[in-house]
Amino acid sequence: MVMPSDPDPWLGQTLEGRYRLLRRLGAGGMGVVYEAAHLALGEVELGDRLAVKVLRSTALSVPGALERLEREAQAASAIGDPHIVDVRDFGHLQGGQAYVVMELLEGRALWDELREGAFPWERAARLARHVAHGLARAHDAGIVHRDLKPENVALVERKGERDYPKILDFGIAKLRGAAAKLTRAGEVIGTPQYMSPEQCLGLAIDPRADVYALGVLLYEMLTGDVPFDGDDLRAICLSHIQGEVPPLSALGVEVPAALDA
Repeated sequence: MVMPSDPDPWLGQTLEGRYRLLRRLGAGGMGVVYEAAHLALGEVELGDRLAVKVLRSTALSVPGALERLEREAQAASAIGDPHIVDVRDFGHLQGGQAYVVMELLEGRALWDELREGAFPWERAARLARHVAHGLARAHDAGIVHRDLKPENVALVERKGERDYPKILDFGIAKLRGAAAKLTRAGEVIGTPQYMSPEQCLGLAIDPRADVYALGVLLYEMLTGDVPFDGDDLRAICLSHIQGEVPPLSALGVEVPAALDA
């Protein structure tokens, strides 16, 4: 006998009289994301739909979970670039939980697109230029993302383009100033397949770590695979530190010489 899954206690709830949670969009280890209606005076909908990430109650016992959610809101709102997801609000709920309110993105994750295979080089280069622009604005604001990967890039329709990237999830971003102290010295943070050698070693990092991750992302868009992968995360990190990346030409991927270089 198949037992029905437990109903989501947040669905239909209104957070602080302003955001009514309409449907569940996705979930991760730390939070659940909902589509929400923006309300005025308690019941009147303002017309726009938003995305609301609510911190899981189980995440409250995880050290730094609340700070990570607040860091995500602080970092994204500080950048103010169309290539970065627009954060509208941040709040605390009874019981210690918190939420962040963002623009609702209608599109697909870059990860979903890559599961269908490598991209033509023109598309890959165009997407990489857009992502580079967003990262440059983040770096100008003193913010290093530290976890750039296909799951954290959404492709939406903007300005007449169907493939307009929006960078998501600044939850482990390194911020300029006091917030940067949330990361302990020697702590390894990121996704191994996209981590720079400095990240793998737990060393201090700067914007070049994001540039490295963008290089891995571009390589993946062109070939369909990351340069280094496997089940042993330590071996992946060691490859980033000591290994050699197979050139595109050796894989039979035809691109302009400048892009191959």
